[in-house]
Amino acid sequence: MKVFVAGATGALGRRLVPVLIERGHEVVGTTRTPGKADALRAADARPVVPMPWTVTPSGRPSSRPSPGGGRRADKQNSEQERHSKEDEG
Repeated sequence: MKVFVAGATGALGRRLVPVLIERGHEVVGTTRTPGKADALRAADARPVVPMPWTVTPSGRPSSRPSPGGGRRADKQNSEQERHSKEDEG
């Protein structure tokens, strides 16, 4: 079975991922830092590093492009910043 573990490198995830893999499951897990993705790969899990979010001064969430996010992420970020500035002004 394919299993998704949010926080796979956190306190619970570090213990859960090896158990799931040992039982034959295919594990996809998130981690906030690219450096911890190597630990998931070493455990035979597939790491996912989600795009980080910030909150603008107006309180609206705004995504920052992740490294290698490409033009689409840059365009999306620019549009969100523009909308945020319009809301503030």
